[in-house]
Formats: sequence, C-alpha cells, structure tokens
Amino acid sequence: MGSKEPSEKQAKQLHLGCVEHVASDKIFHAWEGFHEGMADITRMIRKEDIGIRKDWFIAHILFELTMDYYLINRDGSLASNLYTDFGQVDTKTMQHFLELHDFDNFDKFMNGFNRFMEVQYLESYTRSESIVFALGKICTKMKLEPFTEKQKFFLNDVVIKLNEKMPTWVERLEVELT
Repeated sequence: MGSKEPSEKQAKQLHLGCVEHVASDKIFHAWEGFHEGMADITRMIRKEDIGIRKDWFIAHILFELTMDYYLINRDGSLASNLYTDFGQVDTKTMQHFLELHDFDNFDKFMNGFNRFMEVQYLESYTRSESIVFALGKICTKMKLEPFTEKQKFFLNDVVIKLNEKMPTWVERLEVELT
C-alpha cells in the first residue's frame, strides 16, 4: 500500500487484469457446464418445492459459490494466497484507476475491500454450511427472504451433491479457459 504516485505501468497492469477478468467471466457464463450446473440446481429446487423464490438467481450464485468451495478444498492455500495478493494492492494506484474510469465512490469501495480483507470469509469456504451462509447473505442483500432452517439444510445437500460433480466440471472449464 504505497504512497508514491501511480505509474503508467501499474495502471496498465490493472487495466489488463480487469480486461482478462471480464473475458474469463464472459467465457464462464457462456460455458455449457455453468448452464448444466444451474439447470441441475434449479431442478433440485423445483422438485423439492420448499418455497425458495428466484430459483434461477439462487442457482447462478450457488453454482459459483460451490465451485469456489471445491477449488478452495482442492488447493488449501488458494484462499490465503488470494488474501496475500490483495494485501499487496497499492490503493493509490487502485484509486487512480477507478477515478480514470469515472468511479466516484472510492471510500465506499475501500470500506468493502477492507472488510473483505479483515473478515477473510473465503477461508471458511472449506465447509458446505459456509457456502449456504454466504448465499443467504447475498440473498438478503438482494432483498430476498432469509432461508428457513429446512431450506438451509436442503441447500447444504445441494452443495454436497454439486461438489461431487465439480472435478469433471472444473476440468472441462480449465480446458475451455486455455
């Protein structure tokens, strides 16, 4: 978290990282495996019929969270490495970059970033219950009703079932992204 003026090289690196992220995200969201996973989750939710609203939204987020769960359990250092990398972020470069792109609420962004770094909630993604908890927090922010205990138990089972398919899906995705 340096104090010198951001360099052109740093700004370019940040820009290229954003471009790469958007390109990967576009591939991921168009990827057949993502749509298969969402369809599986949606079918499970609808078959159980326990009052989970916006099942397509839940399916989308739950697939992504379960992939995080799988990857973090596959590589025990993944989450800590991410936090180490984020800890080296030069906030002046980030602020300069965001201002260049007409983002005018840096303080709010930094509050969220600092909270993310402080809590390090990805470290808890080794437990399926934490995935359901994270999903619940996202849903609450989206003004959806909190999950009942029965719904949480069901969604935990969905995470476990989905996780069993993740090795094949991740392998296919790795091929797609290369």
